Amino acid sequence: MDSLLGSIQKVISDNKGELTDTKILGKDS
Repeated sequence: MDSLLGSIQKVISDNKGELTDTKILGKDS
């Protein structure tokens, strides 16, 4: 269960990072 939670949190963090990069770069999509 813990590893599953960790995987979900990692995916969420990765998604947030991608969204942030898209916002900062803007035209780089």
